[in-house]
Amino acid sequence: MKQKIKITLAAIFLIGGLSVSAQEKKFFFGAKAGFVFSDLSEYSYKTRMKHSFTGGLTFDYFLNRDLYISSAIEFANKGAKFDLLNKNEEEGTSLDIKNSTIAAFYIQVPVHLGYKFDLSEKTRLMVQAGPYIAYGVGGPTELGDEVILKTPGETITMNLNEYMRHLPYYNLINDWRRDKETFSDTHFREFDWGIGIGMGVEYEHVNISFRYDFGLYNISQEAGKVKNRNASVTLGYKF
Repeated sequence: MKQKIKITLAAIFLIGGLSVSAQEKKFFFGAKAGFVFSDLSEYSYKTRMKHSFTGGLTFDYFLNRDLYISSAIEFANKGAKFDLLNKNEEEGTSLDIKNSTIAAFYIQVPVHLGYKFDLSEKTRLMVQAGPYIAYGVGGPTELGDEVILKTPGETITMNLNEYMRHLPYYNLINDWRRDKETFSDTHFREFDWGIGIGMGVEYEHVNISFRYDFGLYNISQEAGKVKNRNASVTLGYKF
């Protein structure tokens, strides 16, 4: 009889200990992947949104049941689409190279403070905000294939390879070539930082999230100020 009581008490303490451990779990590790929609503010040429991919490892530390600190190590392909337009007002000529692309590959670390609201027994709404830092690790800035050359008498449309063979390519578009490095002494700085805000929905271990990052640092090596503007949609899993 005493032996049964000892076994029962031991089982109760074991179950209680496991329950407390489960309740006190504060650190969660995960992974995510999705799409990034990026643009640049105040670039030398008119830009428009470029879409690409993002992904990384996530880390959440809970201060209590609802309040948490969220961080990650992310890879993101940022940048923008643009048309390279050069005009010679005196001669009345212009060169427009359509659908050029800036690809800027970043390793990024956000640190956000977040809060979760219960929507149902297994579903929670997440909101979070905080700073990020990022470092550019590569990427090309490439000219598009469609070239439109306007003169006082005519407008000529051709592809870039044809233009490079037959017209004074280097004189009209200065130091540009078919492509060049995005991060260099004459284009963009590698370092970036800013503020991000986000929200999402979590169902058990799976979540879908939206985030918008406002770059606050001037990444341009040239005159003027250029800053990153990026939105992302990701699907994640917490282990």
